[in-house]
Amino acid sequence: MKTKKQKLIVTVLILCAAIFCLIKYGLNKFDLHIAQSATSHSSDRSVSTLPHVTQPRNPIMTIAEVYLTPIEFYGKVVDQYKKPIPDAEVKVSVNNRHFLPSTNNFTLKTDANGDFAIKDQRGASVSIDVSHKEFMQISPGQLNITHSSGLFDYAIKDDKGNCYKDPQKPTYFMLFKVGETQDIHHIESKNIDMPMDGTPYVFCLDEDKQNGTHKITFTFKSDYPTFKEMPDNPYNWQFSATIPGGGFHKRKSHYDFIAPEAGYQETLSYAYTSHVTWEQWKGLVQCNYFVKFSDGVYGRVKMDASAGSSWTPITLETWLCKKPQARDTTTGDIISTNFGED
Repeated sequence: MKTKKQKLIVTVLILCAAIFCLIKYGLNKFDLHIAQSATSHSSDRSVSTLPHVTQPRNPIMTIAEVYLTPIEFYGKVVDQYKKPIPDAEVKVSVNNRHFLPSTNNFTLKTDANGDFAIKDQRGASVSIDVSHKEFMQISPGQLNITHSSGLFDYAIKDDKGNCYKDPQKPTYFMLFKVGETQDIHHIESKNIDMPMDGTPYVFCLDEDKQNGTHKITFTFKSDYPTFKEMPDNPYNWQFSATIPGGGFHKRKSHYDFIAPEAGYQETLSYAYTSHVTWEQWKGLVQCNYFVKFSDGVYGRVKMDASAGSSWTPITLETWLCKKPQARDTTTGDIISTNFGED
């Protein structure tokens, strides 16, 4: 019994060793044996009738080769006006290991023309992130323009990254240049405890204590508080915001700070009913608007209205220019974590 068990163990070990050798050294010898055997048993047939034997590539070597792909990259950093940005910081991470963090990370600086170059590197891809202390980074999805970072493949691309290797055609990265910080009263994001039955609620942008003349009137009504359990179907709710004699103008992006002089609508209104499908229904409205008041004072607001709230249905953050007729709403806290789209 013991001898049988030992033989079984030896057999398993031999099989494992054979499999390892096949993987490590390829199937060349095995394929050669098949070809020779076919020749000896078919000497009366033409060589052309022998089956074609494809030599498989060693999978281990294939992966290794991917991370040995030569990398050469030329880039240029500019602002939104296409002006070069010298002395910008360029963080580089070369992807040189399979399923593991890169061990090749370094930082460069752009020259007087905003240019930088990455040479004599090897890896599957390279990640680049540019920044400058006097500029804002542009994240993917913003403005539909060039961004401040990117991941560039070399191993998988058909041209092996040749499109990045021409110093006469650098890849562009963009940073956003903002104006001077203005004198603005900022009320940080807060949840608004307001009536849920459509009764008007007035919010003042002048002071945290809600004293002043620059006001927005909100109404909110939802069927949600009447439910004992989470509803299975869409339900009725509505939300509105009004600035008498002034209005709202939608901002284009994080990087839009100059309020337009005209084109404002006095009331924003949203309404969703129980008679639509879930695809047509929306339970959260996110708004990011410039505001203008009847006395010519400008500002901007970020509002979130949630249908599924029982006591604080609106989250609000506001910026109000203190100088009359001033339309630049730039502040030091120029980016929110979520821009918001209605």
